[in-house]
Amino acid sequence: MDLIERAKNIILRPSHEWEVIEGETVQIAELYKRYIIHLAAIGPVASLIFFSFVGVMIPYEGIYYVPLAFSITQAILSYTLILIGVYIAALVIDVTAPRFHAERNFIQAFKVSTYSFTPVWLAGIFHLIPGFSIISIIFSLYGFYLLYIGLPALMKNSPLKTVCYMVIVVPVVVFVLLFIALMRSALVSISR
Repeated sequence: MDLIERAKNIILRPSHEWEVIEGETVQIAELYKRYIIHLAAIGPVASLIFFSFVGVMIPYEGIYYVPLAFSITQAILSYTLILIGVYIAALVIDVTAPRFHAERNFIQAFKVSTYSFTPVWLAGIFHLIPGFSIISIIFSLYGFYLLYIGLPALMKNSPLKTVCYMVIVVPVVVFVLLFIALMRSALVSISR
């Protein structure tokens, strides 16, 4: 699995790529090592660069640069929470599978979780550009679409039950993303 090729395909040709992913034999550690740790770092590193080197414009005060130590702490915390969040989302996908007549298979659930987060991680690059947060939101919504087509492909639930399945999974994913954003904001506030 080539990281760039996989990320490109899951974004541009998701239906085809889910078929490929479904047949792959892979371990969780391998997904972390070859895919997650690289892509999940984009947002935290971009935020670190923005807050400490580009700076935040504060009206009537000028540009504020977050001290590097705080930015590093924030980036490490965000990164750690992202890595944990992927696992938690996979747990929810797996544990709730029988309720939606899906197969319980943690590896498949982990693959769904991992690849559904891809657009969110890629959108992390927009943390470098002030005012482009709307693009991050749009990419996040695309992640929900990837989840929508990935669940029946990998978890083998009835496509008719996918929306109900997502009603359980999406709030957990949203909570994880909001928690990460809140923790990041709290650390930036503390640094002032």
